Amino acid sequence: MGGRGHYSPAMDRSRPLVREVLPDLADELTVLLLEEGEHRLAVAVQELRLVAECGCGQENCQSIRTSEHPPGSPYGPGHRCVPLLADRGLLVLDVVDDRIVHIEVLDRPPMRRRPAAMSRAPGRSRSFPCLAVRTGRRRVEAKAPDPGPARRRPVR
Repeated sequence: MGGRGHYSPAMDRSRPLVREVLPDLADELTVLLLEEGEHRLAVAVQELRLVAECGCGQENCQSIRTSEHPPGSPYGPGHRCVPLLADRGLLVLDVVDDRIVHIEVLDRPPMRRRPAAMSRAPGRSRSFPCLAVRTGRRRVEAKAPDPGPARRRPVR
């Protein structure tokens, strides 16, 4: 993994956490990934680092990179796209070796940003009872906001 130039969160803790800078996006990704049965990726959202904004210049694009990757080059083996059923616009994750490396955010209202200086104190996290997933190091809990009647899937 590291040999292919992919970013590892352990490599640079100076980069802000996506959940601290874009809390609404992180919460939405967690909910949508759980709905898709992507539990490992839902947990991984809590540790994603904001590496860079897309920079494509398109007015409708708010995509972000969560991994170092040369622009325009393919991700290679282990890559898959995870399209998410968002209420508004388009959310598609690029995942390499079960790690989210890019979040494509298109045709959506401007995302609410929290300045890094205003982020929560270390060790404080949101309470997310519905996720309650044990990761090998610590317990991550994530509570999904109620998706409302339009987002609920029928029970079979």
